[in-house]
Amino acid sequence: MSGVGGLFGGIDGHISMLEKFVKPTGRLIIAECFLNTTPAPRELIDFEGTLYTLNELYKIISARGWYISYFSTGTDADWERYISWDARRTIERIRKNPESQNDKDWLDKWYNMYFQYRRQYEGWGFFVLERI
Repeated sequence: MSGVGGLFGGIDGHISMLEKFVKPTGRLIIAECFLNTTPAPRELIDFEGTLYTLNELYKIISARGWYISYFSTGTDADWERYISWDARRTIERIRKNPESQNDKDWLDKWYNMYFQYRRQYEGWGFFVLERI
């Protein structure tokens, strides 16, 4: 699954887990990847897991009784800062262990996925959820 929601069985599982800790008038803040363009290539789904459009995310969120009171999605520049930040971490690991073929392979896969699929098809955003 994509985004933080993937840690708890998808966006629905993520919201379900967080609901246990929020006060009746509280808000949830989640971050999630989403599809900008459909259909998504199989390579992207294999890399990320299930991805939803913004409208599909809205339907999942509203079906649980939540409203989106605020959201902010990343720009291409935000994505590029994130991708290059992660690449720099991997480069540092390679510098410390130049024989690490796994890190070299990951760096190659990371950039190939971004340039071929993620930049075109995928977005990422923060969502604030409230109940009435």
